[in-house]
Amino acid sequence: MSLFPEFTRGIFWDTNYNDLKIGKHDLYIIERVLDYGQQSDWELLQKLYTKEEIIKYATQSRNLKPKTVSFLSVIYNIPQNQFRCYTERQSQKIHFDY
Repeated sequence: MSLFPEFTRGIFWDTNYNDLKIGKHDLYIIERVLDYGQQSDWELLQKLYTKEEIIKYATQSRNLKPKTVSFLSVIYNIPQNQFRCYTERQSQKIHFDY
């Protein structure tokens, strides 16, 4: 199944949008929508993935922003220390957010 065209294309700026596939690029899609998506992207994500799938990929991610982790922690009632990106932070800070 290919990615639905309703996602905001700008959140996948560094990827060929037409090559993305649900089931193959799930972690990447979920990370991008959670970090950069709009409300409509979040609603579509919840239609495409179950709550359990979103939690699974979000807690495995190494790349989510702290604000995203805080949001997910509150709405899904998950302690922040259960997120991989919260416990395994980069030792050097990123100079700019791209």
